[in-house]
Amino acid sequence: MFSKFCNRLRNILNFSRKKNGAAPFSLDLYFQNLPNCLNLARALLAFIVCISHVGWIFGKDNYQLRSLGVYSVTIFFGLSGFLIYQSSVKTNGLMNFALKRVRRIFPAFILVLATTSLVYYPMYIYMSTGSMASVDRKEQLSYFVSNLSLQINKSEIASSLESSGTSVWNPSLWTLKYEFLLYFVCYLMSRLIKNLSKILVPILTLLFAIIANNFQSYGFAFEFSYLAQFFFLGMTIFLYRKKIVISALLVIILIVGLGLSYFVIEKFTITSSILLLLTLIFCIRIQVPYFKKVDYSYGLYLHAGPITHLVVLFVLKAQLSVWFVYALSASLTVVAASISWHLVESRFTNRKTNARSENTGM
Repeated sequence: MFSKFCNRLRNILNFSRKKNGAAPFSLDLYFQNLPNCLNLARALLAFIVCISHVGWIFGKDNYQLRSLGVYSVTIFFGLSGFLIYQSSVKTNGLMNFALKRVRRIFPAFILVLATTSLVYYPMYIYMSTGSMASVDRKEQLSYFVSNLSLQINKSEIASSLESSGTSVWNPSLWTLKYEFLLYFVCYLMSRLIKNLSKILVPILTLLFAIIANNFQSYGFAFEFSYLAQFFFLGMTIFLYRKKIVISALLVIILIVGLGLSYFVIEKFTITSSILLLLTLIFCIRIQVPYFKKVDYSYGLYLHAGPITHLVVLFVLKAQLSVWFVYALSASLTVVAASISWHLVESRFTNRKTNARSENTGM
């Protein structure tokens, strides 16, 4: 058993594979010819984001976990930039591209809005009061309708979370409008100005990073730039994927740079950028067959917040440990994400379009 584990680990860390005796594989050749575990990586990143919100909702915030969640969001956006640029290049026409993105985002999003207003919220009221009499029907409808555009105009339902660590029913939803907008910015870059993309995309990556690091207040400009810098970094990596030769030396340099960035110079943007590239590299060395056809990341991201609110209320009433919140929230969110994927998301994302089959973003 130990020998098999060592052999498996050695294969993962062996970055010297060559093609027909030629130079080592580039990032491009790996993604063309070998299976990857990007779906698993994105699911793990979404899972970390879910866990990072638990302490905040419980009222006992954990800074270390929250910072892991922040890093996970940035890496997730970087992976989306890498994959969506690939998708936009391979998809035939704007209409097909738009349909694919709508099918990926909106069915599961509508499901979680409906589930929150019709299931999670009434359950919370019943657990709080022992009765359904105070369930506000108008507020349920208002929450659902107000947020359908991805712009989260209503984050709570009838002040039902006044005793919670946060009054926001679903803390993760704020990023979705930016992700959806970036999809179409990516398409524009890949189609209308593709001849300039290799120059313009890296420049815009730096520009967004400068804006994000110099804005002092939250708002559209900061939030969009903050997420766009990593999305565009993923696009940049895709554009230069043929130049990125995978080797043990590159991995060592990146790991050393990661340590210096995190512990010495403490630069969040640099640390996240190195983590993104390392994630892409290790995703091509690890294969998990089950996750080749399933993608639970979006469902995890969507359902964690409201489920955690219910679990926190249950744990407080039962006077259990905060660690029980983490365990139960994680378990129930995985179940909800699985249901979301198999009953809703897969039915829309697996529909055929005129585009060739490829990995896609969220």
